[in-house]
Amino acid sequence: VNSRLLIIDDDEKLNKLLTDYLGKMGFEVMSAT
Repeated sequence: VNSRLLIIDDDEKLNKLLTDYLGKMGFEVMSAT
């Protein structure tokens, strides 16, 4: 079972970077701006 993360930040570039990186590390990531 993958761990889930929710990233909330107003910086869309940072959200994408973290989503891509953490997704490759096996996390299920959702982001919101």
